Formats: sequence, structure tokens, C-alpha cells
Amino acid sequence: MALEKFANTSVNLSISTLFIYPNPSNEQITIKGLSDLKVQQICIYSLSGKKLYTCTEKEINSEKLNIQSLNSCIYFLKIHSAAGEDILKFVKQ
Repeated sequence: MALEKFANTSVNLSISTLFIYPNPSNEQITIKGLSDLKVQQICIYSLSGKKLYTCTEKEINSEKLNIQSLNSCIYFLKIHSAAGEDILKFVKQ
């Protein structure tokens, strides 16, 4: 049921050049291509669809995101930008 939120999300393919590395990761991830966008918000969701973290435009200062506080699991990263939205999957070891 929670994954339906992502299945019904409209994703703008013009920003699909984003990718996460290293994936899987233990401490931090880098979102390649993020600096090319005017990002408004980044959210991390659990597999069940629960929003765990939100980073607003004022808080985004690099392509790196600290994930140390997350439990080992699969997560979804939703990026809202002026160009649209993109959803990426990453694994926290």
C-alpha cells in the first residue's frame, strides 16, 4: 500500500540523470548531478512509505548526504527541483 505513493508519482525524465554512489553505503551517499539542479527539497522514505528525513533548499549545501543515523535497509530518496521530481533507491548497510 505504501509503495503505491511512489507508483503514482509523476517523475520528470529530464532530471533522471541523477544517481547515488556508493550504493550500498554505510555513512554517506553522494547524489551525482544534484548540483546541476535548483533543488527545493530532498526527502528520504522507508520501504513502507514513511517519510524519515526532509532537507529543505536552505539546508542543501552539497551533493553529499549523511545517512549514518539510518538503520540498515532499502530507502527511497525523493528529490524535488524546479525541473520536477525524481525518486532514487539506495541501500544503507
